[in-house]
Amino acid sequence: MQDPRAELAGYLVILSVTIFALLLSGTIDMDFASDLEVFAGPRRYPRIILSVILVLDLILIASALRRLSAGNRVRGAVADANWRGKGKAFAVFVALAAFVLLFKPVGYLLAMFPLLIFVALMNGARNIGRTVLVCSALILICLLVFRYGLNIVLPEGLVGIDMIF
Repeated sequence: MQDPRAELAGYLVILSVTIFALLLSGTIDMDFASDLEVFAGPRRYPRIILSVILVLDLILIASALRRLSAGNRVRGAVADANWRGKGKAFAVFVALAAFVLLFKPVGYLLAMFPLLIFVALMNGARNIGRTVLVCSALILICLLVFRYGLNIVLPEGLVGIDMIF
């Protein structure tokens, strides 16, 4: 368990960034057909995701405040584990940065697959076959949700696939 004060500080940073992003999402000006925005088009989608992040962050803040009031403190072994966790978090952050840089040039499929495999391995996945299968299913589900549920076309990239059907 991490120090509740450090968790609370991190959650408050996330809260402020999320509120700032929600304010900025009102300035999104895109030219697209109005029939694309029936439920959650390119203009509403960021607001939906940011609202979900905001609600989840408020739940985490309440949890950290509850633990802080209970008087939980960090001890030596947990602090050592936190350094290892920070190294993994940094590696995942670097993988996310590479994903963002490669997303448009190589496309959704070729950028997302290595990212999901890497994150799964960082989280302790041991069975490579099952990991590949689950990651493939997640990529397909996300492609279906974005393309047909939200009507958002993902970059084709080198593979040239943006539709399933």
